[in-house]
Order: sequence, then structure tokens, then C-alpha cells
Amino acid sequence: MPDSRFPILGTTVPPMLGRVAILQKMIGSLTKATPDHLQMVGPRFAGKTVVLHELAARLRKMGSPYSAIVLWDLGHQTPRSDGVFMQNLARELSAALASGFAVYAEHLKNVQGNPYQEIAEVLDSLKEEDVKVLLIMDGFDKPLSNGQLTRNLWDQLRELALKSSLRLITASRRTLRDLIRNPDAQTSDFWNIFDPTPVRVGCFDEGDLADIMATVPAHKWTGQSSVDTQSPLCA
Repeated sequence: MPDSRFPILGTTVPPMLGRVAILQKMIGSLTKATPDHLQMVGPRFAGKTVVLHELAARLRKMGSPYSAIVLWDLGHQTPRSDGVFMQNLARELSAALASGFAVYAEHLKNVQGNPYQEIAEVLDSLKEEDVKVLLIMDGFDKPLSNGQLTRNLWDQLRELALKSSLRLITASRRTLRDLIRNPDAQTSDFWNIFDPTPVRVGCFDEGDLADIMATVPAHKWTGQSSVDTQSPLCA
């Protein structure tokens, strides 16, 4: 039977096992004086979503620079047009700001007309208050794969991301440039704002395995007297 400590499918996100080095690297990049925009890359079931949820939880607890954190799952109800993407982004930002910034949240909740302009105005106001928002876009493969989102959207998202009040993380199976299908969108400078070295999530390394085994020292694997910590166990 599958070990319950290593769930792959389910309706909830399981707790993170291992991945300490990846998490520390990301936190360092996001909390330094000039934070980076990050892209996370890894195959299906590698554990990208697990790491992102743990990252969000830790940033909320540690008193990080981010007053609001958006965890946006683009793999479900994927926006298929520029307008829907921006409308959904306004909705996600509204939900994240609701607890501490009700006025801005209500403003974005009832956006009329141009969502991009309204989002930009809110981010400018947050900048004046020295408030930062972290926007995590999981499943970023999906909106890129349909080829319907245009350069205009990516240029607008770049302009938002250049504001000090917003930082972005994308998670996908391949690098962002490898995923772009629309030739026109490839020419956008949006793709240049990210740290050129992606955060890669793959097989557990020796450090991950050691951390995992420290939590289950008595665990026995079928057919083995102990866990081989040299084996390339994947998430």
C-alpha cells in the first residue's frame, strides 16, 4: 500500500517533506533588499504545489515583508483571454487583501471597466503605505499552453510587477520561455523580469532524505531492513 506520508493525489495539499534548501533559497530571494521574481520548474507530481503552500505559510508566520500573499491555482478555471485573466487577478488580490486592507479589497472586488488600471492604482497606493504583495501563480503552464493570451497581457503584467509593492512567483513544468506558444507574446519583456536561474523541484537529494528519515526513524521499507539514503527518491 502507498505510504500515507507521501501522498500524490487528494483534495488537500499535504505537508512538506524535505525541500529545506529550496525553501530557504526562495525565502532569501524574496526577503532581500531588492527581491527577485521567481520561476519554479519541475515535472508533474514533483511537489511544486506543496513547496509553494509551505512557503506561503512560513512567510505569513515569520513577519515577512509581504502583508498579503496570493496563492492562485491557474490549473483550474484557467483564464482563456486577457480580460478574464485580469478580472480573475483582481478577484484574487481582493481576497488576499480582505483581512487587512478592506478598502482596497472592496475596490478590486467590484471592478468595473479596465481591471488592469484598477489593479495598478491599488498597487500604487499600497506602495505609498510600504505594503508588499506576493503573487504566487501555480499551474502557470495552463494559461500559456492555449496560445490565446497576448503580448498586451504580459506587458501589462510586467508593468505591475515593476512596482515595488508586487513580487511574482510562477510554477510550471517547463521554463516560461519554453512554454510560450504565441510568437507575438514571445517578444514581451515580461519574461525578462524573472531570475534567470529557475528554482528546480525534482527528486529528493541526500539532505531531503535525511530530513525525512529523521521524522520516521523506525520506518521499514518492504523488502529492505532500512531506507537507502542514496536512492533518488522522488516526491
